[in-house]
Amino acid sequence: MTPPDTTWDSDREAEYLAQEEYDQFLDLGCGIPYFFAIRDGKRSYDEVEHVHEAVARFQPHAPVLYVGISPVAIGQLRACMDNDDNCTYVHGDIRHVATLLASPQVTEHLDLTRPVAVLAHDVLSWMTLIEARETARGLRHGPPPGSALSITHPTDDLGLPMSKLTPPCEEADVVYQPRPREHVEALLGGWPLLPPGLVPTGAWSPRHAGTEAPGDRSGAFAAIAVKPASRPTC
Repeated sequence: MTPPDTTWDSDREAEYLAQEEYDQFLDLGCGIPYFFAIRDGKRSYDEVEHVHEAVARFQPHAPVLYVGISPVAIGQLRACMDNDDNCTYVHGDIRHVATLLASPQVTEHLDLTRPVAVLAHDVLSWMTLIEARETARGLRHGPPPGSALSITHPTDDLGLPMSKLTPPCEEADVVYQPRPREHVEALLGGWPLLPPGLVPTGAWSPRHAGTEAPGDRSGAFAAIAVKPASRPTC
């Protein structure tokens, strides 16, 4: 039997948020964008758009700030920016989120007195649970009300054994921790979720809320939460 596709393209939520009138973006832990699938039992990685390319179709003047620590990813970003004044990058560790958000590199490019779309895709799993909680808390505390926090996070809950990657990562002294739904949900701090809520990545489509792609076997959850106007941040 041919295994179903397992797919995720990292610019999907950015494009949706641009259509929802978000006009500034902070992409945390940016890597080289790809579309991952299992086709005929084989892994496939296809390059997809960068966030600034997806956003520009709907918000052509929106500033996009990438944050990453990988020299390879940063180098690839520099090559594709093509002197685009709307996007730039910062070499930084998102675990130090308060320092990061207060840094001149961020405040000179983004207006954090206005709502910002924050993308934290496949980054919190590369931290210990304590680090992930502290980072998520900082991301919820820093931006103003109306800001969006978009996350994806691997899990074993959906039938794929994502934790099989944990031992080899540990051998390389790298943290990798897929987490159950309740832990991922807690990282969003109780903020209201945009439809379709916290769902498998393959089912994340606000235009078809609650419907999964045919044969989807996602190994991660996805959600977008919006910071409420009148609620203390935990």
